[in-house]
Amino acid sequence: MATTLAGGAAALASCETFDPPPKASIAGAQGTFLEGSPGDPLVLRFDEAFQKKSLRFKVVRGDKALDIDPEGNLPDEDGYCVAQRDRGQCSGEAPAPCCKNEGLVQLASYDGATGKAEGASVEVAEQAVTIRFDDSPKIAVPYLVVVESGLEGLEGNTTLVRQRLEFTYRAFLPGPSSLPTGPYFFLFDIAPPPLQQQLRLYAWLNVDAQQGTWEGLFTDGNRTTALNDRPGCPADCAPNACQLFPAPACVKPSTNMGSIDEFQDFIPIKDRPVGYTFLGAGYTADLPDGTTGIGTPPFPIDIVIGSGNGVRITAVDTVIIGQISQDNSGRWRGSGSATIAKVQVNSIGEEPTTGTLSFMSLFPEEAAEVESYGEPIYKPGEVDPTAE
Repeated sequence: MATTLAGGAAALASCETFDPPPKASIAGAQGTFLEGSPGDPLVLRFDEAFQKKSLRFKVVRGDKALDIDPEGNLPDEDGYCVAQRDRGQCSGEAPAPCCKNEGLVQLASYDGATGKAEGASVEVAEQAVTIRFDDSPKIAVPYLVVVESGLEGLEGNTTLVRQRLEFTYRAFLPGPSSLPTGPYFFLFDIAPPPLQQQLRLYAWLNVDAQQGTWEGLFTDGNRTTALNDRPGCPADCAPNACQLFPAPACVKPSTNMGSIDEFQDFIPIKDRPVGYTFLGAGYTADLPDGTTGIGTPPFPIDIVIGSGNGVRITAVDTVIIGQISQDNSGRWRGSGSATIAKVQVNSIGEEPTTGTLSFMSLFPEEAAEVESYGEPIYKPGEVDPTAE
């Protein structure tokens, strides 16, 4: 007994004196957003001093990394795109973006062992790192600072996994905008817990092009058996749903999208237990680099999913920021990021979360085809999102 107590006391003492490895954060970030200018230095802060030679990091495009693997794997990590390949989403005319990705799109990197920096000048202090980029980050584009494992504190404690630090500059004001009023499709990949899922949303945006403001009604997009009679669908998919993109298959209704171009395998549904709607509003402006910015002030998302009392999911102070431009076909395509200050499930929870998004406009004939299988792409004022 005495031996057991002594061992327990020793274990308790060791827990009390445990010194975790250094943890990094981005100075001045509000969630994942930075209010300053992209031309300003980016400063990383650490909660303790570290061995400078053990520091290795890279700064990469977040929209070219996280959001093209809905499972959250980066292109240089094990498991990247495996789920998409297993689901057959790497074949056909519109393969998932991760299938053809050649790796991380790198803005800068640093290796403390050699002191070599690429794409930026780097100053390393005792508990801070200052990064001055050769080419400034873009407004409304999500980025990641990936601090590699092996970062060692002065006491010898070493990180065993990567640290990912997300940031996006949102420094633009409402102004004249080329963003058109009309139907859109949005894909949100909410990667970190507690809300780790994919939101697929049809939306109608009403845009005031002169004032640079917009209002949108977002409706849940779902795979359903209503799509099983389309030409090209396999026979007898029920109770599963027909997928035509990137290749014909019968899939579970809960199967994630591999690419936003698979939107035609989903239809809008506004009512429980399957669907939901919510309103959003924000600002937009044409930017100096030829793209158009789109963003929101903090707004709530409050939806109830399921039958009976259902499950109420509340996203407090959701902020969206992104950039969109017109491609050669005339379609508007964009990407960006989202941050949620607090996620609650049935009014329980205090944790923040973040995610990436991609979105695009729909041509009139595409919207008409989607609507022909069930419900319309609802416009603001046509339904009451607060009705349960």
